[in-house]
Amino acid sequence: MKSNFTKRHLSFLAFLSLIVFSCAKDDNVNAQYIGENKISLSAISSSTLIDNDQNELLIDLILVKSEDQPISLEFALVDHLVNQTEIIYLEHAKITLEAGTKTAQLKIKSHNLHLLKENTSMGIVLTHSSLEGLKLDKPFRFNVKPAATMESLTAEQLALLDHYKTQGLDLYPLMGAIEVTTRVYFPGEGSIDFLTQKYERTLTGKTMISLSDKATKDKPILSMTQNAMGIESYLYELFRNLTILDTQYWLNPDPEIAQPAPRNIIDLIQLSANSNENFDLLLDDIEISLNDKKVSFIGELTNIFDDTYAAVPFKYSYTAWDRLKVLIDQGNQIALENYQQGGSVYPGHHINSDDILTDNYQNSTWKATTANLDADQLRFSFIMDHNHAAGYIRFDVTYRF
Repeated sequence: MKSNFTKRHLSFLAFLSLIVFSCAKDDNVNAQYIGENKISLSAISSSTLIDNDQNELLIDLILVKSEDQPISLEFALVDHLVNQTEIIYLEHAKITLEAGTKTAQLKIKSHNLHLLKENTSMGIVLTHSSLEGLKLDKPFRFNVKPAATMESLTAEQLALLDHYKTQGLDLYPLMGAIEVTTRVYFPGEGSIDFLTQKYERTLTGKTMISLSDKATKDKPILSMTQNAMGIESYLYELFRNLTILDTQYWLNPDPEIAQPAPRNIIDLIQLSANSNENFDLLLDDIEISLNDKKVSFIGELTNIFDDTYAAVPFKYSYTAWDRLKVLIDQGNQIALENYQQGGSVYPGHHINSDDILTDNYQNSTWKATTANLDADQLRFSFIMDHNHAAGYIRFDVTYRF
């Protein structure tokens, strides 16, 4: 398990860097507020859209400050064609902000054409503004995924499911794309700007669930192969904000403050805020007792320092990490030298990155992990730590079947 000393040491280093940066940061914020106005876009509950899903991708639009005149804005989608065919669309590409207002909402929908074969990153750009010089504060990207499809269960898996059913445990209703609702409790007060606000958020979607390859006659084990716990999009957004979108610490543009390792790594693997990357969240080893239907899902993970800790054992499939891992395995010196010096792009080194069985914060954000299976619901409650945090994120997850 990662020692408290290591955690505190890293936090202290981050704190020192932020002290140096704070004066310049405050000056920039004030200058931006007084002079330059900008547009911020953020996904409301999820930054992922499914190719044949009826759900909408809702995006909040917020100006830094309101203006004393109406503002006409026009947006467009980019990277949204498959075989030269538009697969998603912006419902209202043109909007008007009345004088004195600074918020609006964008809505993206799928054409339900079923053309997408792999996860694809797409984006929104501002193509016109009646206010001269108005622009987005940062690129806005979102993921579009092909419709979840359930691979056929093997004869061995079907035999196991039939056996469990004779023992009073019917897992058939949990096979396939299962509706999930996740309540997120974010503690706020983190050490960089986007982590400071406390909030609660509800996420909805579907998780693809199957019987794990590790399941045996005596040990039923479930595997979540897509959108594990309903938080795939949420964690990807958090991870991006902690890395490629973090210009306050990880990618600070000031050469006197910036860490060289992240910049060296992203240049090496050609990662950027706009690069087309795929991110998948998986979870295996969800064990269910045949005797009492108790559910266990905590596992052992290893951090970048090779210390072990207990947490929900999420697995990540992330294309930028795949590229870096190949170079590390090949002995590339730039990759090796910068990987452990703050340049890692493995998601698990930034999110879900510390023990959750003991309370390292002592600020009432810790909660014991629980899980419960009954006739028509599977529920989980767990917490998660991440870099620059001041407390644990709590997730309350409900699957109804």
